[in-house]
Amino acid sequence: MDTAKDNIASILKIGIATEMNGERFYRRFAERVTREETKNKLESLASDEARHRKILVDIYRGYFGTEPTDIPKEGIGVFEKVLKEDRLSDDVTVPGLLNIAIEAEASSRDYYMEGEKNTKDEEIKKVFGRLADEEDGHFNLLTAEKSALAGIDWYSIGSSGEFEH
Repeated sequence: MDTAKDNIASILKIGIATEMNGERFYRRFAERVTREETKNKLESLASDEARHRKILVDIYRGYFGTEPTDIPKEGIGVFEKVLKEDRLSDDVTVPGLLNIAIEAEASSRDYYMEGEKNTKDEEIKKVFGRLADEEDGHFNLLTAEKSALAGIDWYSIGSSGEFEH
């Protein structure tokens, strides 16, 4: 494989790992909240991450004519801060998880923007641009959710409350 193809393969595989970990993160996060509106938003984000993973796998198949193998355990590394195997670390509060989600979406957006900049393939460039836009939308949704929840006592003091089990 040439360097350009190696680079695309690496970007795609790290992206696949990130989306897999993001989906697990949001599903586990949704299990921790009891506020239905927040739970629904988190479950929707998990579904988006699964869809992103499928898009990246489809690109890989189309570009390389094979299934992606050797997917790393870690993607860009943000979700992995609190994911332990298939569960979330018990010592992180819901507000802490929300902050990690915001950081992860910003990092994912930046990762796809960098992938868009570094590939010469116009179709892949468009997909990376679209994924970057979607991750930016997730960032904005989570930032708005954080602002909406900021006036609630549990959130402002960082303790457990009605949104946690």
